[in-house]
Amino acid sequence: MNGYAFGGGFELALAADFIVCADNASFALPEAKLGIVPDSGGVLRLPKICRLPSSMKW
Repeated sequence: MNGYAFGGGFELALAADFIVCADNASFALPEAKLGIVPDSGGVLRLPKICRLPSSMKW
């Protein structure tokens, strides 16, 4: 990953077996701040990959 992966792009990356990121990679689920539920499983996969305290920080 190089650059930005927001919304569906981030959820697609979370579904991969491996994620290789550049130093400037940024990830976000902006729909969660708008009260819209990300429905592709990103909110379920994120805490499993990077643990709950880290996933709540972002």
